[in-house]
Amino acid sequence: MHVEKITDTDRFLDFRIQWNQLLSTRKTKPLPLTHEWMSAWWKSFGSNRKLHICCVYEDDRLLAIAPFFKGKTTYRGVPVTTLSLMANGHSPYCDVIFDSTLDSETTSKIMDLLVTINTENIMVFAKIPETSQTYSYLVSKPHVHGHRYGVKDSLVTPIIKINSNWDEYFKLRTRKFRKNINNKINKFHKEKDFIITRETIKSHSHSTLNEVVEISKHSWKTKINNDLGANTASREFLFGLVDTFAADNSIQVWIMRKAGIPVAYEFHLVFDNVVYPLRADYHDDFRKYSPGSVLEYTALKTLFEEQEVYEYNSCADNYWYLNNWANEVRKQFSIEVFENSVKALMLHSLEFRAIPLLRVVRDKIHQH
Repeated sequence: MHVEKITDTDRFLDFRIQWNQLLSTRKTKPLPLTHEWMSAWWKSFGSNRKLHICCVYEDDRLLAIAPFFKGKTTYRGVPVTTLSLMANGHSPYCDVIFDSTLDSETTSKIMDLLVTINTENIMVFAKIPETSQTYSYLVSKPHVHGHRYGVKDSLVTPIIKINSNWDEYFKLRTRKFRKNINNKINKFHKEKDFIITRETIKSHSHSTLNEVVEISKHSWKTKINNDLGANTASREFLFGLVDTFAADNSIQVWIMRKAGIPVAYEFHLVFDNVVYPLRADYHDDFRKYSPGSVLEYTALKTLFEEQEVYEYNSCADNYWYLNNWANEVRKQFSIEVFENSVKALMLHSLEFRAIPLLRVVRDKIHQH
């Protein structure tokens, strides 16, 4: 068993067939692990980072891909080097990709190898699902192949399974929530000039995408410079996904307009019969009409009526408004594996021993 490293962007882009062949051994095709998603992510967020994808082989057979990059950051104020999975706030989740036919003993050997060859201060397995082989391996023992590690909560993602008709599903929501959403829908329908449409985006020059950016520029996200006007990398990533997936009619934008003025949108990427709502915003001037809630209700109702997909993956954390819709949640964690150096071990002790203890003491003081 040996590792070949991809550190050149051109080689990474040329590795699509092998990458997706490995992914095809799985029963389902997870969008965030596809070569198309990862390459779009790297093009938008790879600046100031070094590509370091680890491909594990047995002779000529590709067994696993660990989509890592190297970076430099500070950890509790201390400069460190990191080897991290290619994930950030735009990623629903991430993982090491294994040939699904491998047994647990082989996957453990692969993980041992990846940890052994690391030369950075901290390995960051970011946003890995609780159900993944990577997670199971990392948390199965007190140490990861002789290295200390720590586990941090990442996301609890609300999932909506589209496996019933709309009426049955909606009746299972709480009475309080149903009353609240029905009041919003009734108020919305009493207003004039509102139109909601679903538009299939064929290219990033589609005029609706300009409206998407304008809505975002008038949303609450402008206060934190995270709207699509200010956040260039986010906009480029979204448009990069359009360039990659639009040919398959996979990009759909639900958009609300009032008298021609764009009010709210949801940006959906439909892949392998799963809907990924990757971005949503509403114009703050129209807040009183609850445009986000109405648009989400309309999109979900249509998906249940059409029965063409089986899942709506919210791609978000367990916010109350999403939790009201969900019939399942999936947990993701970030696991940090520390090298056996004095600096790294001190940081591990600080982060996962000293600080948690201080928090307990603080909470007890506040109780009294």
